Amino acid sequence: MSRWVLVAASFFAAIAGACADAPPPGAAASQNPFAAHALAPEQRSWLDGSVEETLKAGSYAYFRVRSAGGDVWVATVAATAPPPPVGRVHVLVLGRAERFHSRRLGRDFQPLAFGVIRASAEANRTERGVEP
Repeated sequence: MSRWVLVAASFFAAIAGACADAPPPGAAASQNPFAAHALAPEQRSWLDGSVEETLKAGSYAYFRVRSAGGDVWVATVAATAPPPPVGRVHVLVLGRAERFHSRRLGRDFQPLAFGVIRASAEANRTERGVEP
């Protein structure tokens, strides 16, 4: 679990770095969607599922994750995203937007989660026929 804490800390450090030269309040939301849609710590959650689709958009990557509750689109920082091919993933959901428009993709997401995505090594080994 300490690995996840380290990953989440790195993720927040990247967001903080991106905000260092942030524009005045009001304009910041359009510059940093992760900060604009952040959840309070008690609202954050975990999501497990399989990656059905991946879209790259500049410094972000979008993953459509099929979970037990249905498909969920999750945006993450591309530099921290697992490399393809990605099978099963474990996601720490840090933010959520009921409606989000990606200008770069020219696409709307309803809803969109923001989080840290890691390949689920145990599940991926099992899918390849290797026992954990």
